[in-house]
Amino acid sequence: MKTQFALPNEEPTDCDIEITTEHSASSHGRPVLVTENGDAIDPMSWAFHRIVSATPEEIEQLRALGLHTHHI
Repeated sequence: MKTQFALPNEEPTDCDIEITTEHSASSHGRPVLVTENGDAIDPMSWAFHRIVSATPEEIEQLRALGLHTHHI
């Protein structure tokens, strides 16, 4: 999926995000969000992301993880 990350009063940065269980931050098969740089995104950081594009399956996965699905 594609997102934009922006802290208040800063220009947004485009990000490619993957939902995966193949990352060290994944525990007991629970999926995590990972940037193109391999960094896991915690729920607090996710609050500063806005979805640019995502598949219906990715939206379902985000909701199952209890994460917002705010679109631009």
